[in-house]
Amino acid sequence: MLPPPDILSYPAILKRVVFFLDMPTLRLFRHINEAASLCVSDELRQSLCHLLTPFVSQPTAFLDVLHSVGGVIGGDVAVAFFLRDIFLHPSLLEIFAPIDEPFPIHDHINMHQDVEGGRPLRPLLGQVALWSSLQVREVVTFTKTSGYTIRVL
Repeated sequence: MLPPPDILSYPAILKRVVFFLDMPTLRLFRHINEAASLCVSDELRQSLCHLLTPFVSQPTAFLDVLHSVGGVIGGDVAVAFFLRDIFLHPSLLEIFAPIDEPFPIHDHINMHQDVEGGRPLRPLLGQVALWSSLQVREVVTFTKTSGYTIRVL
């Protein structure tokens, strides 16, 4: 049960409001003032960590490593993040790492994220040109016993 409105502080009210906003509204809401901007940033980070939790046991540490190498999240998790007002249940986390920087991500996943070892995939005959045009050197797949999959490209 929520406390009476007069007991809630301004940041607490903002946090409750932001939780229910869709992405386009969040983008506008963050420009109201500094408190709103910080609240939106916190909500988006928490939302992403919540989406990553089935895939990695330490989402904040994972995001720090991903940021340090310039990697990005794509696929189902990115769609679920941006379409936050629609319930999606992604089972595949795709990570796009710079061609020279996939190894810190591989190492971090193997050592710190409670997943089974990476298995490199090779392109099928018809995919060689596509992989080359996208500058994909390799794809490594990690799996969790719960059925969730992480794919690093």
